[in-house]
Amino acid sequence: MKFNKFSIKLSAKSTVKCILAAAAIGGVLTLSGCAGISTAISHKDLKIQTKMSNTIFLPPIPDKDQIVYVQIKNTSAKDSLDIETDIVHDLRGNGWRVTHNLDKAKVLLQVNVLHVGKTNPSAMKDAMADGYGAGIAGAAVGAVAFRSAGGAVAGGLIAGLGSVIIDSSVHNVTYSIITDVQVSVRAPKGVDVKQRTRSRLQQGSETQVSQSYSQKTDWMRYRTRVISYANKVNLKFEEAAPKLRVELSSAIANIL
Repeated sequence: MKFNKFSIKLSAKSTVKCILAAAAIGGVLTLSGCAGISTAISHKDLKIQTKMSNTIFLPPIPDKDQIVYVQIKNTSAKDSLDIETDIVHDLRGNGWRVTHNLDKAKVLLQVNVLHVGKTNPSAMKDAMADGYGAGIAGAAVGAVAFRSAGGAVAGGLIAGLGSVIIDSSVHNVTYSIITDVQVSVRAPKGVDVKQRTRSRLQQGSETQVSQSYSQKTDWMRYRTRVISYANKVNLKFEEAAPKLRVELSSAIANIL
Protein backbone atom coordinates (compact mmCIF):
# COMPACT_ATOMS: atom_id res chain seq x y z
CA MET A 1 0.00 0.00 0.00
CA LYS A 2 1.32 3.45 -0.93
CA PHE A 3 1.01 6.57 1.24
CA ASN A 4 1.50 10.07 -0.01
CA LYS A 5 2.30 13.13 2.03
CA PHE A 6 -1.30 14.36 1.86
CA SER A 7 -2.71 11.16 3.32
CA ILE A 8 -0.12 11.20 6.12
CA LYS A 9 -0.99 14.81 7.04
CA LEU A 10 -4.72 14.02 6.95
CA SER A 11 -4.21 11.00 9.16
CA ALA A 12 -2.19 13.09 11.62
CA LYS A 13 -4.90 15.77 11.79
CA SER A 14 -7.59 13.15 12.33
CA THR A 15 -5.56 11.60 15.14
CA VAL A 16 -5.15 14.98 16.86
CA LYS A 17 -8.90 15.64 16.59
CA CYS A 18 -9.67 12.25 18.07
CA ILE A 19 -7.29 12.88 20.96
CA LEU A 20 -8.80 16.32 21.64
CA ALA A 21 -12.33 14.90 21.46
CA ALA A 22 -11.42 12.13 23.88
CA ALA A 23 -9.84 14.63 26.24
CA ALA A 24 -12.96 16.80 26.10
CA ILE A 25 -15.18 13.82 26.84
CA GLY A 26 -12.95 12.77 29.69
CA GLY A 27 -12.98 16.30 31.07
CA VAL A 28 -16.78 16.53 31.05
CA LEU A 29 -17.15 13.16 32.70
CA THR A 30 -14.48 13.95 35.27
CA LEU A 31 -16.09 17.27 36.16
CA SER A 32 -19.48 15.60 36.47
CA GLY A 33 -18.05 12.93 38.71
CA CYS A 34 -16.16 15.46 40.84
CA ALA A 35 -19.30 17.56 41.34
CA GLY A 36 -21.27 14.51 42.40
CA ILE A 37 -18.57 13.40 44.82
CA SER A 38 -18.32 16.91 46.24
CA THR A 39 -22.08 17.00 46.89
CA ALA A 40 -21.98 13.57 48.51
CA ILE A 41 -19.10 14.55 50.81
CA SER A 42 -20.50 17.98 51.75
CA HIS A 43 -23.89 16.59 52.77
CA LYS A 44 -23.02 13.05 53.90
CA ASP A 45 -24.00 13.70 57.55
CA LEU A 46 -27.53 14.35 58.74
CA LYS A 47 -27.92 17.96 59.85
CA ILE A 48 -30.94 19.15 61.85
CA GLN A 49 -31.65 22.82 62.44
CA THR A 50 -34.54 24.76 63.96
CA LYS A 51 -35.31 28.44 63.42
CA MET A 52 -37.96 30.90 64.63
CA SER A 53 -39.29 33.83 62.63
CA ASN A 54 -39.64 35.97 65.77
CA THR A 55 -38.30 35.72 69.30
CA ILE A 56 -40.97 35.53 72.01
CA PHE A 57 -40.32 37.07 75.43
CA LEU A 58 -43.02 36.00 77.87
CA PRO A 59 -43.59 37.83 81.16
CA PRO A 60 -42.20 35.97 84.20
CA ILE A 61 -44.67 33.34 85.40
CA PRO A 62 -44.50 32.15 89.05
CA ASP A 63 -43.99 28.43 89.60
CA LYS A 64 -47.49 28.04 91.04
CA ASP A 65 -48.99 29.47 87.84
CA GLN A 66 -47.04 27.29 85.41
CA ILE A 67 -50.13 25.48 84.19
CA VAL A 68 -50.49 25.12 80.43
CA TYR A 69 -53.24 23.99 78.10
CA VAL A 70 -51.87 22.47 74.85
CA GLN A 71 -53.74 22.50 71.55
CA ILE A 72 -52.10 20.93 68.48
CA LYS A 73 -53.59 21.07 64.98
CA ASN A 74 -52.18 19.41 61.87
CA THR A 75 -53.33 20.80 58.52
CA SER A 76 -50.47 19.24 56.52
CA ALA A 77 -50.67 16.20 54.28
CA LYS A 78 -48.82 14.18 56.96
CA ASP A 79 -51.66 14.21 59.47
CA SER A 80 -50.25 11.12 61.18
CA LEU A 81 -47.25 13.04 62.53
CA ASP A 82 -47.61 13.28 66.31
CA ILE A 83 -45.68 16.10 67.96
CA GLU A 84 -48.10 16.61 70.86
CA THR A 85 -46.72 13.70 72.86
CA ASP A 86 -43.18 15.06 72.64
CA ILE A 87 -44.22 18.64 73.39
CA VAL A 88 -46.16 17.58 76.50
CA HIS A 89 -43.21 15.44 77.62
CA ASP A 90 -40.78 18.34 77.21
CA LEU A 91 -43.10 20.80 78.96
CA ARG A 92 -43.38 18.52 81.97
CA GLY A 93 -39.62 18.09 81.94
CA ASN A 94 -39.34 21.87 82.15
CA GLY A 95 -41.57 21.98 85.23
CA TRP A 96 -44.92 22.81 83.61
CA ARG A 97 -48.18 21.15 84.60
CA VAL A 98 -50.32 20.25 81.59
CA THR A 99 -54.07 20.54 82.06
CA HIS A 100 -57.10 19.63 79.95
CA ASN A 101 -59.19 22.27 81.71
CA LEU A 102 -58.78 25.63 79.97
CA ASP A 103 -60.26 27.50 82.93
CA LYS A 104 -57.37 26.36 85.12
CA ALA A 105 -54.65 27.16 82.57
CA LYS A 106 -52.46 30.23 82.95
CA VAL A 107 -50.89 29.69 79.51
CA LEU A 108 -52.44 28.45 76.27
CA LEU A 109 -50.01 26.89 73.78
CA GLN A 110 -51.44 26.49 70.27
CA VAL A 111 -49.53 24.89 67.40
CA ASN A 112 -50.59 24.35 63.80
CA VAL A 113 -48.46 22.02 61.65
CA LEU A 114 -48.57 23.55 58.18
CA HIS A 115 -46.13 21.44 56.20
CA VAL A 116 -44.29 18.16 56.57
CA GLY A 117 -42.13 16.76 53.78
CA LYS A 118 -39.55 17.54 51.14
CA THR A 119 -38.75 21.20 50.91
CA ASN A 120 -37.15 23.64 48.54
CA PRO A 121 -34.57 25.44 50.73
CA SER A 122 -35.19 28.75 48.99
CA ALA A 123 -38.95 28.55 49.48
CA MET A 124 -38.40 27.48 53.09
CA LYS A 125 -36.42 30.67 53.72
CA ASP A 126 -39.30 32.67 52.24
CA ALA A 127 -41.77 30.90 54.53
CA MET A 128 -39.59 31.80 57.50
CA ALA A 129 -39.18 35.42 56.40
CA ASP A 130 -42.95 35.82 55.86
CA GLY A 131 -43.60 34.64 59.41
CA TYR A 132 -46.72 33.58 61.30
CA GLY A 133 -49.88 33.15 59.24
CA ALA A 134 -48.28 33.55 55.81
CA GLY A 135 -48.83 31.00 53.07
CA ILE A 136 -46.23 28.31 52.27
CA ALA A 137 -47.44 27.16 48.85
CA GLY A 138 -43.95 27.18 47.36
CA ALA A 139 -42.24 25.22 50.13
CA ALA A 140 -43.55 21.74 49.38
CA VAL A 141 -41.53 20.63 46.39
CA GLY A 142 -39.35 17.68 45.49
CA ALA A 143 -35.77 17.05 46.47
CA VAL A 144 -32.98 19.14 45.08
CA ALA A 145 -31.13 16.69 42.87
CA PHE A 146 -27.49 16.98 41.86
CA ARG A 147 -27.12 18.05 38.26
CA SER A 148 -23.72 19.09 36.92
CA ALA A 149 -23.30 21.88 34.38
CA GLY A 150 -22.31 19.27 31.80
CA GLY A 151 -25.15 16.91 32.68
CA ALA A 152 -26.98 17.28 29.39
CA VAL A 153 -23.76 16.92 27.40
CA ALA A 154 -22.71 13.96 29.46
CA GLY A 155 -26.10 12.36 28.85
CA GLY A 156 -25.56 12.61 25.12
CA LEU A 157 -22.07 11.20 25.43
CA ILE A 158 -23.37 8.29 27.48
CA ALA A 159 -25.88 7.46 24.78
CA GLY A 160 -23.12 7.58 22.18
CA LEU A 161 -20.43 5.74 24.08
CA GLY A 162 -22.66 3.18 25.70
CA SER A 163 -19.97 1.90 28.05
CA VAL A 164 -19.62 5.15 30.03
CA ILE A 165 -21.86 5.46 33.10
CA ILE A 166 -22.27 8.56 35.26
CA ASP A 167 -23.72 8.10 38.70
CA SER A 168 -26.85 10.28 38.75
CA SER A 169 -28.18 8.99 42.06
CA VAL A 170 -26.71 11.78 44.19
CA HIS A 171 -29.55 13.89 45.64
CA ASN A 172 -29.19 16.64 48.22
CA VAL A 173 -32.49 16.24 50.08
CA THR A 174 -34.11 18.56 52.63
CA TYR A 175 -37.16 17.67 54.76
CA SER A 176 -38.88 20.18 56.99
CA ILE A 177 -41.72 20.65 59.47
CA ILE A 178 -43.21 24.14 59.35
CA THR A 179 -45.43 25.26 62.22
CA ASP A 180 -47.22 28.39 63.38
CA VAL A 181 -47.16 28.84 67.15
CA GLN A 182 -49.35 31.08 69.32
CA VAL A 183 -48.71 31.46 73.04
CA SER A 184 -51.40 33.14 75.12
CA VAL A 185 -50.69 34.20 78.69
CA ARG A 186 -53.62 34.88 81.00
CA ALA A 187 -53.61 38.53 82.03
CA PRO A 188 -53.26 39.32 85.75
CA LYS A 189 -56.37 40.36 87.65
CA GLY A 190 -57.22 43.99 87.12
CA VAL A 191 -55.56 44.12 83.70
CA ASP A 192 -57.90 44.62 80.73
CA VAL A 193 -56.60 43.42 77.39
CA LYS A 194 -58.23 44.91 74.30
CA GLN A 195 -57.95 43.05 71.04
CA ARG A 196 -58.69 44.53 67.63
CA THR A 197 -58.99 42.28 64.59
CA ARG A 198 -59.00 43.33 60.95
CA SER A 199 -59.67 41.01 58.03
CA ARG A 200 -59.68 41.34 54.27
CA LEU A 201 -61.81 38.71 52.56
CA GLN A 202 -61.46 38.04 48.82
CA GLN A 203 -64.73 37.95 46.90
CA GLY A 204 -64.03 36.76 43.38
CA SER A 205 -61.17 38.35 41.46
CA GLU A 206 -62.19 42.01 41.76
CA THR A 207 -63.85 42.46 45.16
CA GLN A 208 -62.53 42.55 48.71
CA VAL A 209 -64.60 42.68 51.88
CA SER A 210 -63.03 44.30 54.95
CA GLN A 211 -64.06 43.42 58.49
CA SER A 212 -62.90 44.70 61.85
CA TYR A 213 -63.99 44.24 65.43
CA SER A 214 -62.74 44.94 68.93
CA GLN A 215 -63.17 42.91 72.08
CA LYS A 216 -61.87 42.49 75.59
CA THR A 217 -59.96 39.32 76.32
CA ASP A 218 -58.20 37.65 79.23
CA TRP A 219 -55.21 36.64 77.11
CA MET A 220 -52.03 38.39 76.01
CA ARG A 221 -50.97 36.75 72.74
CA TYR A 222 -47.55 36.10 71.18
CA ARG A 223 -46.95 34.55 67.77
CA THR A 224 -44.06 33.07 65.83
CA ARG A 225 -43.29 30.55 63.10
CA VAL A 226 -41.00 27.63 63.95
CA ILE A 227 -39.31 25.52 61.28
CA SER A 228 -37.20 22.42 61.81
CA TYR A 229 -35.40 20.97 58.81
CA ALA A 230 -33.09 18.06 58.05
CA ASN A 231 -30.55 17.85 55.25
CA LYS A 232 -28.51 14.95 53.90
CA VAL A 233 -27.61 13.24 50.64
CA ASN A 234 -30.31 10.75 49.61
CA LEU A 235 -32.16 11.37 52.87
CA LYS A 236 -35.32 9.33 53.47
CA PHE A 237 -38.28 10.68 55.42
CA GLU A 238 -38.26 7.67 57.74
CA GLU A 239 -34.77 8.65 58.89
CA ALA A 240 -35.49 12.36 59.19
CA ALA A 241 -38.95 12.31 60.82
CA PRO A 242 -38.08 11.11 64.37
CA LYS A 243 -35.19 13.55 64.74
CA LEU A 244 -37.19 16.43 63.27
CA ARG A 245 -40.09 15.72 65.62
CA VAL A 246 -37.85 15.69 68.71
CA GLU A 247 -35.99 18.85 67.67
CA LEU A 248 -39.17 20.79 66.85
CA SER A 249 -40.99 19.72 70.00
CA SER A 250 -38.08 20.74 72.19
CA ALA A 251 -37.87 24.17 70.54
CA ILE A 252 -41.59 24.84 70.95
CA ALA A 253 -41.66 23.66 74.58
CA ASN A 254 -38.69 25.88 75.40
CA ILE A 255 -40.62 28.98 74.31
CA LEU A 256 -42.40 28.80 77.66
